[in-house]
Amino acid sequence: MELQLHPENKPFPDGLPANVNPHTYFKELAEMGALYEFLTSVMKNQFRADQRFRLNMLSLLVTYPTAQTDAVNRELLMELADSLTYFINKANQSTWNNQP
Repeated sequence: MELQLHPENKPFPDGLPANVNPHTYFKELAEMGALYEFLTSVMKNQFRADQRFRLNMLSLLVTYPTAQTDAVNRELLMELADSLTYFINKANQSTWNNQP
């Protein structure tokens, strides 16, 4: 006997609810309080080099605060300082700033 799922019998006929997301390995580590240590030891190169990955992981670390809150805050402040330095450099190079 083969089980077939008819369209009218789908558990979520309109798709998954908006608040349903996959549970990732990184999220599990964050919930256990081990994500920051994992990122700074095992995934150190990717955590430093890949900006999108870094911001995603910092977001998880903020969502699930642990004993490493001070270290995470330092990481976020470094991101802010880098962004502000970039902005200041661009502002200094712009033509509107170099008016006589």
